[in-house]
Amino acid sequence: MSEAVQSTLYSASDDVDAALALQKRLRWQCRRGMLEMDFLLRRYIDEGFLASSPAAKVSFEALLQLE
Repeated sequence: MSEAVQSTLYSASDDVDAALALQKRLRWQCRRGMLEMDFLLRRYIDEGFLASSPAAKVSFEALLQLE
């Protein structure tokens, strides 16, 4: 395998690993102590977060910082 192909594969793998780590961290932050809210936020993390726009991701992270 050429160096360029290996480099691309490693960077893609790193991107996936970083996205999964972010998703895991945010899933933990979604715990609010109210079961219905927890389900709603975790569902978004699991089903829509990775496909959302960068602006939506930043907005969601800002939302999780609120009390």
